Amino acid sequence: MHTTADRKCISKYKVYMSERYTSLAPAYAVYYENYYPYEEIVEWLTYHGSVLTQRREWSYEIITATDETFVARFREISDAEQLRSILRFSSKTLEDFKLKLDIGPVYTSDMSQRKTQPEFAPCERELVFDIDAGDYDRIRTCCAGPAMCDKCWRFMELAVPLLILFCRVHGFNDYFFVFSGRRGLHCWICDARARKLSKDSRKSMVDAFNIISIDTGSVLRESYDHSNWLCRLIHDHICIRFFSQMLEEQNWLGGGVEKHLAKYSKESLLTELRRADSALLSSAPIFFFLHITLCIYSCLVAGGYPVTTGSAKNSDGRFASLLTTFIGKLTMITSSAARWTELELLIKDYDPILAAIRVYYTYPRFDVEVTRGMNHLLKIPFSVHSKSRKISVPFPPAPILKTYSIDTGVLQLGPLDTDDSLPRFLPSDAPTVDDLLSRHTEHYFKYRTYFSRIVHQVAAPYDGT
Repeated sequence: MHTTADRKCISKYKVYMSERYTSLAPAYAVYYENYYPYEEIVEWLTYHGSVLTQRREWSYEIITATDETFVARFREISDAEQLRSILRFSSKTLEDFKLKLDIGPVYTSDMSQRKTQPEFAPCERELVFDIDAGDYDRIRTCCAGPAMCDKCWRFMELAVPLLILFCRVHGFNDYFFVFSGRRGLHCWICDARARKLSKDSRKSMVDAFNIISIDTGSVLRESYDHSNWLCRLIHDHICIRFFSQMLEEQNWLGGGVEKHLAKYSKESLLTELRRADSALLSSAPIFFFLHITLCIYSCLVAGGYPVTTGSAKNSDGRFASLLTTFIGKLTMITSSAARWTELELLIKDYDPILAAIRVYYTYPRFDVEVTRGMNHLLKIPFSVHSKSRKISVPFPPAPILKTYSIDTGVLQLGPLDTDDSLPRFLPSDAPTVDDLLSRHTEHYFKYRTYFSRIVHQVAAPYDGT
């Protein structure tokens, strides 16, 4: 038996362990009771009954009153009422509840048969892209790790017109974009043909758009080719529209760059550039400068671009001359925008170099395995992020395309792309469960209405054409 002292210790332990539960449960309970879009979610994921509900994997992350969390996988949902009964709970009785919902693929057999069917395997899944701000830590200077601000969001926004272009190139029409709830963006491509793609086909499709495939600091693999029509289109109509704003906000070319370079002679700097010195790469402005000079040097050495006449007798000499000129400019001007302007003037005859730099510093970092894999779980829209308490809401592309003056004729927009019923989405403006708990619901319901329009399009019966 427990003594009085034991019971007091246990009571304190439970109170301590349930602090997170106590904080989250009331808001989640109200959200699941009154605001979660049960009918729309199920209608979307079953595609008007064309997907067998018993073969679709649902997954829940569950929290207990003592703050334990665990994941339940390979669950099935038959209809909206069953989903409602699973999510609804009473915080007053300390019931476990679902922190978030993930969706997996459609399998060859029912969820209940997964242990008895030897050929139980995924056979259908939306083509998805999961883009995370954390993957931009090599180039973003405003935040790092799990942090996310509206400046970071520009990196996510650029992925929107790019993925619309991806869909147009591959003939997909049913897609939408969702804020992840904290620091990322999800793109769901729902065409019947997209859902049935093999892993190899998915990888082949994303590889063609995966221009920045490796960027570790010591290794960079950028496959931008200025002579390729798709690369040129991506640069000329998308990346260049974002670059100037990002350059100023991230201050990539600002700071005392020349102080870091002063200890190198021209000859030793060339050696360091060739080796991509890891110590220098640890500083974002330095990395930007080195990337520029590496591009210049590589192009000159390769002989791919004409070397203008001058005192230099070879490519190394020409490179050193350009470098000296540029460093001289850096000592007189300090802003990123002004330094970039000087660089553009300096290498104005080398458009492919400038284009490669713009693409590198703006282009999405794709997680190829998420897109390629058939059994990857992805958070369902309108889930709540338990740390930010923000709701994962879909948002329309139109305000983004307008903000950055994207040539919409090139993208061949569909009905959802031109929807301007909502303003430009920013993570700082995302609805939260606390808003709903306080009955500030108008903002949230605008996203619900937009999602209803999405479901009406993407879940429409497939006519086989």
